[in-house]
Amino acid sequence: MFLAGCLPEEKIETGPPDGWQAEDLRWWRAGFDTTGIFRNLETLTDMGVRGAQLTYAASPNVARQRASQQEWFERAVKQKIIQLYRNHPEVVDSLVERHVVPMLKEVDLDANMQSEVDHYMSKSYRFLHKNYFQAPQQKLRVGRDIEVPYPESARKRQIKGAVHVQVYVNAEGEPMTVELLESLDPELDGIAMRTMTKMRWRPAYLMGKGTWKTIPAWTRVKIRFGIG
Repeated sequence: MFLAGCLPEEKIETGPPDGWQAEDLRWWRAGFDTTGIFRNLETLTDMGVRGAQLTYAASPNVARQRASQQEWFERAVKQKIIQLYRNHPEVVDSLVERHVVPMLKEVDLDANMQSEVDHYMSKSYRFLHKNYFQAPQQKLRVGRDIEVPYPESARKRQIKGAVHVQVYVNAEGEPMTVELLESLDPELDGIAMRTMTKMRWRPAYLMGKGTWKTIPAWTRVKIRFGIG
């Protein structure tokens, strides 16, 4: 997303809007219980995903080597769909274990495992998206539906790049928390985080008992400044 439109410095707001609270690099709606919400979703291990630390190890025992190959294969596919895991680790891993892992156990691991990983990454993602889980989707466009300033001071300093944030979206598609993941510049960080408080999403959907229902979930957004 390219953000532009220079404005006088005194008109640019970089702090949390009314109704929001802030501490360090985290903002949240006033009164919202943030227990367990500001999570490290960087790696599968950070998320507590089962088997996240498994590595493949050759073994002279054929059965043991097959088991090691299978474990590595399952972990590799999970790693490939890590973006989906970051939306809701527990929900996604439960679905993967229930619906994807049995499918992976049928794969001929004597074939090229890396090509199989790539194939089943795409297949697993499509399968889960169609049948069980859909991640939050932005309903507004930054820079078009939500005007975002690019400060004159940043333009003069030729600051270009992206601010990365993690947002917790409720079941109605509203942002409840915003966390800075990767900084670009303190002023631009604040502008980016404030932008996310105005964003609205199509919330995450989970299939349960034959019916799609909305659920809270996390999403990551990369907001670009000064890049055409």
